[in-house]
Parts: sequence; structure tokens; C-alpha cells
Amino acid sequence: MGMWVSLSGHYEPFYVCFGLLSVGIVVYFSRGLMGSVIYKGDGTRAQSFLTLEPWHRMVTYLPWLLLAIVRANLQVAWIVLHPRPPINPVIIRFSAPLPSDVAQVTLAQSITLTPGTVTIDLDGNNYTVHALTPDSAEDLLNGTMQAKVEKAFGRAGWSKTSSYIAAILSSTQDVKGDLGRR
Repeated sequence: MGMWVSLSGHYEPFYVCFGLLSVGIVVYFSRGLMGSVIYKGDGTRAQSFLTLEPWHRMVTYLPWLLLAIVRANLQVAWIVLHPRPPINPVIIRFSAPLPSDVAQVTLAQSITLTPGTVTIDLDGNNYTVHALTPDSAEDLLNGTMQAKVEKAFGRAGWSKTSSYIAAILSSTQDVKGDLGRR
């Protein structure tokens, strides 16, 4: 809110109070995202509100994601501006056992935010992704993006071999036939 007040130049009490109310509502509804789950001595779960641990891990993930988006933008721009566009669409399927639903959706949205890739389906831990070229899916095929999301959500130690399966259908005929069977 401080950023909005400093950039907007509206210092009237109405706007400041309305802004504080808005921030309070957002914090209330997103409180599950801002805390971490802790376990009491008797083994029951308790929510710790406003811990900084999840935030600093997400802050380390976001610069990497922005760099991946910029790199993908340049790659897609090169493909579009190329006299003979080297487009070879692929469908990639993989499984990424992430620690929570929020982590799974974050991975799916990160894939979609990266130009040249779109998450087609998310079913549990199973992802189906369309990529403009096989190079567009490089971070997915080598497990880099999955490892970054997993680390951001508190479970480091991604193993490329543990439950990680990637299948590429490179010809459009295979893709059309496979999607038609769904």
C-alpha cells in the first residue's frame, strides 16, 4: 500500500483508509499463502501466520522466472522474425510431485507465462504442455523449472529421476491423434 500511496499522490484520509481496508481484506483471504504449516509436539498441525520463510524463497524464485520469461521472449521473437520459422510444435507430458496445490498451480502458471509454452492440462501431479519448439521446453525437460518451484515452496532436493517422466510427441500427426483420444 505504501508503494501505491507514494506513486499516486493521493494522501486524503478516504483513500488511505480505503487502501488499508483493501490490504486487510487481501491479507485475510490469502493468509494461507503467507504462513507456513508447523507441527506441535503432539503431532497436530498449526498454521503460523506471517512467517517470512515462504516469502524469501518466493523472492528468490521470481527473478529466475523473470529471466526465463525474457530469455523465452527473445527466443520466440527470433522464431517469428526468422525468414523460415523453425516451428516444430511438441506436446510434453511429465509428472512433478510438488508439495501443495499452490505449488502445482504456480508451476502451471509459470509455464504459461513463459512465451512459447502453454500448460494444456494439469491433473494431480501430471502436466501436459504445448511448446512451440523443443528448445522452448528445455527447462521443463531437464527439470529446472520444477526444481525452482519445489524449492520456493519448501521442499528442496528435486531428483530428476524421482517420479519425473517426460514424453515428447514431436510430429503434429501424433499430437492430433493423441489429443483426439481424450
